[in-house]
Amino acid sequence: MQVKIVRISAGYIARNHRCEFAVGCKIGGSVGAKVGATVGAKSSAQKISEISNCTTLTESNKTYILTQDINTSEDSCINISANNIVLDCRWHKISGNKNGTGIEIKGNNVFIENCVIENFEEGVLVNVNDTTIYCNLIQNNSCGLALKGDDVNTGIYKNLVRYNEKGIQRSDVPHVLPNMSIVANEIIKNEIGIFSPANASKFQDLTNNVICSNDVNVNFTDYTNISNCTLPDLAITEIHVPLISDGNLTINVTVENLFPNLYNNSAIVSIIVEGNNQRSFKNETIGTNISIHNLSFNFSLLPSGIYFVTASISSLSEINESNNRNIREDCCQI
Repeated sequence: MQVKIVRISAGYIARNHRCEFAVGCKIGGSVGAKVGATVGAKSSAQKISEISNCTTLTESNKTYILTQDINTSEDSCINISANNIVLDCRWHKISGNKNGTGIEIKGNNVFIENCVIENFEEGVLVNVNDTTIYCNLIQNNSCGLALKGDDVNTGIYKNLVRYNEKGIQRSDVPHVLPNMSIVANEIIKNEIGIFSPANASKFQDLTNNVICSNDVNVNFTDYTNISNCTLPDLAITEIHVPLISDGNLTINVTVENLFPNLYNNSAIVSIIVEGNNQRSFKNETIGTNISIHNLSFNFSLLPSGIYFVTASISSLSEINESNNRNIREDCCQI
């Protein structure tokens, strides 16, 4: 199996607090659903396993799908020891009790997506090469994302990292120059947004991220491109799509106005369902004077088959802009 490696550096410009780039920056994404199925939605052409509890992922060349939220008191919840693995949480939560590690990555060439990781000592711990952390919500941890080891080749893209003591922490290994790409993330409302010990190599480039409203945005003084949070920011922070459904597909989303004091105009939430050579969409207008909106979208009488659901949100000013900010990702078929 070829693990997806995402590179999003081209075409991205950070303008104060808002992302202007071709791929999209708001957290949210597309997930798969199988409509009209009565048995497990797995494809015989792919190696896919469903997990529902804390576990160790030991089989290489496989996609693991998290099927429910996990609340745990274990020191370490998801341990990835094999190579060439995709973990797709399908926007389920992995929640701890402020101890241990939510996801620990020890295998090479690993792709983590669509996870909500919260209430751990370390939300995600990366120790190895060729890891991609893509489109996740990492919040309320002592350290949201810890990058350790002396040879880390990591891509960190389109994550919302908030309410942590340290949002992203670099290794304390001195004089290491990792091949690392950190692009299109929102790192906000942490005690320290980006932390790197004095003896460690600094991140190569942070300019293409939103890093603001942290008590300390970046703890080293040679970083100057810090956003000032002067523009509105809207995000989809939860997406609930059934793995299997009948002819009616219901998608529930949570929408947040991350800085409600800056924006109180309307916004458009869009849901697109694609599959079986057809495409359906629904929009709903919300007022962003409310910080959080919980919305439900129902698509009925869908023929049996595999569909992909894309959720996006745009302010009225963004709708007229040429760049498409819908978050799209290649989701595994299930």
